[in-house]
Amino acid sequence: MSEKEKDKVKFEISQHLFEQLSEWQDKMEAADRLADESEKRETITETHPDIYENPSKTDNF
Repeated sequence: MSEKEKDKVKFEISQHLFEQLSEWQDKMEAADRLADESEKRETITETHPDIYENPSKTDNF
């Protein structure tokens, strides 16, 4: 493949579509950054006994 063939424009899009795609890309990058930041934070989970659980009548020792 020659240099001229490599440099040819494959397709053209309107300026409006280009701007929309750029905006979406920026939003996706921002969402990725937020996801990365939230994964880095330590998550603390608390477990609570299930007070509504019925005790088994056959497991009484």
